[in-house]
Amino acid sequence: MDSSEQCCKICGAELETADALQDPLFVRCNQCQTVSALSCSEEQPQNSHSRPDVPMPKNIQMTEQGGELTITRRWITLKGLFASAFFFAFAGVAAGMTWMLIRDFSQLEPHQILGVVPFTIVGIAFTYFGLAALLNTTEFRADVMGLRIRHSPIPWPGNARIRRDELDQLFCKEKACTSGGGYRSGPVRTSYLYELHAILANGRSRKLLKNLEDPKQALFIEQKLERFLGIADREVSGEFMGYSRF
Repeated sequence: MDSSEQCCKICGAELETADALQDPLFVRCNQCQTVSALSCSEEQPQNSHSRPDVPMPKNIQMTEQGGELTITRRWITLKGLFASAFFFAFAGVAAGMTWMLIRDFSQLEPHQILGVVPFTIVGIAFTYFGLAALLNTTEFRADVMGLRIRHSPIPWPGNARIRRDELDQLFCKEKACTSGGGYRSGPVRTSYLYELHAILANGRSRKLLKNLEDPKQALFIEQKLERFLGIADREVSGEFMGYSRF
């Protein structure tokens, strides 16, 4: 679609090429001043390729308002519930061991006091992991300036801010995880996890999201962010191409 035929998503006014910003992928509405990504369907690179729309998966919410796209992913899963139960149980055991050691604190020898520290650290760490698995979300916010990623409410590594001119491509990767194969553990079992990566303008790859059990989550986020930011989708070596499953 030519930009002259595209309408503002907020007020419905027609967008004109004369209103384009310095970045040709974006245009500002001269009525409400909302910044929108231009449709580029007629100017796709030769190596671009269209893919079917990925349906919105579970634990994903998406809103678009005021020239900003927000995609929120909840961390909680069935496996996450079991993991959280394990974390809290282990934390309880650690807390019990700590209490047994410190209830007669005044009578403890120095080496016994030091023995309390590992149980305390383990208990705090496992409680932290359990709360994060239950409560956390990952939020993607895209606008004319670029992409922001935030994990909350429990602080977690991986928050990022990437400028629009630094983003070249988004893609999904599949990671095989094997277990078993031993005398007691039975035959080898393979499971798969999925990751969302970004290729930056300098050619480097940056991991944005990992340990996803559902590939549709990574593919959905990739597709919506690329379309909103005006990134022409193209095939990347090693990316997950499981669209036929949906």
